[in-house]
Amino acid sequence: MPDVRPCHGIELLGDILAGAFRATDPVIARKFPPGMPERERRLRGFLDTWVAFMLGRGGSSIVTGDHNGAMVREPARRGTPSGSSTTSPRRRGRRPGAAAD
Repeated sequence: MPDVRPCHGIELLGDILAGAFRATDPVIARKFPPGMPERERRLRGFLDTWVAFMLGRGGSSIVTGDHNGAMVREPARRGTPSGSSTTSPRRRGRRPGAAAD
């Protein structure tokens, strides 16, 4: 198992996430298309802002010891074990429109 530890460094997390998403992620490519003027600066600004937002609201993050991987997790919400912000019927294992138990 890789060495992982908590991390609160917005710049470090932004660097790792930018490296992971800049080339192949379709959502990032749509929002920040290759060839966009100042693409790298805008991508980093977006990721740094998102990381700061998540951590500032009680989220958590970890990095691998070699700084090749990172995770930023949404803050946990009251009453949900995973911190998920959705309460859709599909998440609870029921079809939409099905009667509640």
